Amino acid sequence: MSDYSINKLKSKYPLHQVIKGDFMDCIKRYDSENTFLFMDPPWSKAIYEENNKTFCDRAAYEYYEQILNIIPTLKSDWFLCSDIKEKEIKKIMSKSGYYIKDIMSKKKLMGGYIGTKVLSNKPFIRYNQSTLI
Repeated sequence: MSDYSINKLKSKYPLHQVIKGDFMDCIKRYDSENTFLFMDPPWSKAIYEENNKTFCDRAAYEYYEQILNIIPTLKSDWFLCSDIKEKEIKKIMSKSGYYIKDIMSKKKLMGGYIGTKVLSNKPFIRYNQSTLI
């Protein structure tokens, strides 16, 4: 929904379709057995309020609540990211019952390691890089 982001994406990926619309409408429109949804909603509304080039129209919890309400109906496979501590989303992902994994960065940013919690409808499988085509 950010005009700045849309223009950046269009210039960086001119052969791709970039649309502007509500994330829920996008999920519903493109949901299919041949679709993979990567969802990374705002982790903190306050961060978005500091930058006028971004878009965040609700609390982080509301984004996650809406996504977790629709995912049982999806045909798509999906992957959902959040802050590892789930601070502003009240551990809604940890309570969901889906496959979950914590990923820690090996590099520090602002004095600490960055952690991401990921949720999926499929189990996390580690592949040997040498076997990938």
